[in-house]
Amino acid sequence: MKKALWITVWIVCLFVNTLSLHVFDGFLIIAGVCALLGMLLCTLLKKRQKVKFFGKTAIFCMTALLVSMLVHSTLEESSKKRGIVIIQALSDYKKAYGELPQSLDNLVPAYMPEIPQTLMRITGTKFFYAKQRKEYLLGFSTASLTGYVYDSREGAWQHRD
Repeated sequence: MKKALWITVWIVCLFVNTLSLHVFDGFLIIAGVCALLGMLLCTLLKKRQKVKFFGKTAIFCMTALLVSMLVHSTLEESSKKRGIVIIQALSDYKKAYGELPQSLDNLVPAYMPEIPQTLMRITGTKFFYAKQRKEYLLGFSTASLTGYVYDSREGAWQHRD
């Protein structure tokens, strides 16, 4: 029965951590720090049974954090691949008209059936597009105040904090 309980706790931690990465990435850090502080406090109070409990909880929180960070990283890479489809459509549009479109909506339906969304957050997010004369920026947010931007001058994705 104890193993089933700990497996359930780990699955709940994994779910909460993954969900929190999509909503607010600071929650994970707070949860991990609280678990470690609880373990330290119990150690100081010499209550070994509670130390064991908080130690397991801390280990489960940290492993769930690592797994959810891997999931988050995979979603970022997949979102960049979706962005490459938009980048190709922008390039095709520029070749055809000699200039960039005013908005991504001008690419539909001639260059793509619809503008894809990222895989970030629970429901996905929209790509942002900023035309700058003959160049452009295309990007998406990943979590609170961070994201990726593709600068057509450099031809590469950059992580922005």
